Amino acid sequence: MLKIKNKKVIKKGNKDPLKFNLVKDEKGSIFTGLYLVMIISVILVAILILNLSMGYTDINKNELNAETFNYILNDYKTNIPDLSYKVLENITNKVVKSGMPLTNSKETIKEEIGKIMMKKNKEYYKNSGIQIENNVVYVGDGKDPFHINIKTIINAFKGNRSYNDQITSEISIENLKDPLPAIKCSKYPSFSYNETNYNYGDSLSKFLESKNQNGSQYYINGSSPSIIKRCIYEPYTQHKEGISMENCLNNGYYHESRDGSCYFHRLEGVEQCLDYGMETFILPNPKLNQSGLKATSSPDHVIFGYSYPGESLLINSYSGTKTLIFLDNAHRKKYGFA
Repeated sequence: MLKIKNKKVIKKGNKDPLKFNLVKDEKGSIFTGLYLVMIISVILVAILILNLSMGYTDINKNELNAETFNYILNDYKTNIPDLSYKVLENITNKVVKSGMPLTNSKETIKEEIGKIMMKKNKEYYKNSGIQIENNVVYVGDGKDPFHINIKTIINAFKGNRSYNDQITSEISIENLKDPLPAIKCSKYPSFSYNETNYNYGDSLSKFLESKNQNGSQYYINGSSPSIIKRCIYEPYTQHKEGISMENCLNNGYYHESRDGSCYFHRLEGVEQCLDYGMETFILPNPKLNQSGLKATSSPDHVIFGYSYPGESLLINSYSGTKTLIFLDNAHRKKYGFA
């Protein structure tokens, strides 16, 4: 018997399934690889863009920091006069309140300015990250008796930026209290003061009596300015004109004087010094209106210092009342009355 082998029947048009799956897998792998390459490329481009953006931001940030650094340092320097004035004001008020003079006013001012600037340095560091060091190297006379100079060495650091300089701040002492009268007379119970005047009661009379000065009784209930204000009448010989002297006395003006005490020595209770200082007038009893009287001359450095006599001078006024002060010949000439 003839045997016919079984043959697998393959339909026309059919592909080999194994071959088909291999092709399919190869194409999937290719597409997967392409996708992967594309994703990596996108990530790399994004990183590059981000780095460029960050680099540009850092450049701008560095430029901003430079501007900020300089701005903050300028702001710091401009604050020194205001802070120093507050120190002077606090020191003066304490002396006036206590009646106790300072031993070394310049050193006290240096120390107190150093303390307040140290606090300010911490504030600047907290707010800006800039480390500032400050050293007050000089406190002394200014261009005239109504100003003082303060020299400060400033060092500042932040990152790779630094600053070093010595600056001089000129500070007006106008509108500060004059501590000298309080040092001289506050031990007497009748002495008092307000925002414009020292009122002596019988304290000044007793003070002059202790110095064996004649005419001390004329200064009972006398007064003098408590606030330092520079006189507007210059040259001083203008005081004789019209009511200039009356206005000067009413406003409590101070005048430059080679014999008067400077601000530093006033804080120390020194009534006369070798520095170019200032003087103001101490008014005697306001009820006095008589010429020919003699008593200690009215400039404060004469009253509190090396006292010498003057003669009563009646001052012109619009009101018709007569204001009286005592002036020696030298001061009469200085203010235009001789």
